[in-house]
Amino acid sequence: MRLLRHSFPDRPAFDIALSNALLARVARGELGPTVRLYRPGPTLAFGRLDTLRAGFAEAGHAARDAGFEPIVRLAGGHAAAYHELSLIYEEITQESDATASLHDRFRDGAAILADALDCFGVDALTVRGRDRALDAAEVDERTLELARELEARHRWPIDA
Repeated sequence: MRLLRHSFPDRPAFDIALSNALLARVARGELGPTVRLYRPGPTLAFGRLDTLRAGFAEAGHAARDAGFEPIVRLAGGHAAAYHELSLIYEEITQESDATASLHDRFRDGAAILADALDCFGVDALTVRGRDRALDAAEVDERTLELARELEARHRWPIDA
């Protein structure tokens, strides 16, 4: 399993777009399973459901006034706030049914996270799960190109 530690804290929409580009490429079988562990910039990541709620625009402007870049992520439920001391963990795998064995995947993901934290010198609790090796990797140019194409989908849509 590849480990990516790249982040773009000054470009929150690109950070989210990179995750979506990785998801798309892994789903198509172009890349193998990947773990992304990174530190974002101050961001308020709204879910698509949030865009349908009253007060959405005001919430985004309030986030920006508080120093958080508002973005819209394609997946997830409701708003999640990140800052420069946050650590984001993403496990990107190809699954035929995303809901099958969800609890097992979360348990196994915890084991992967413990391994990833060890890469940063952080002592993590030992969690039972499948043994998986994490190999540090670079983000390839094709994934970066796809992320650049996807970036506009995540930018704050209310400024226009």
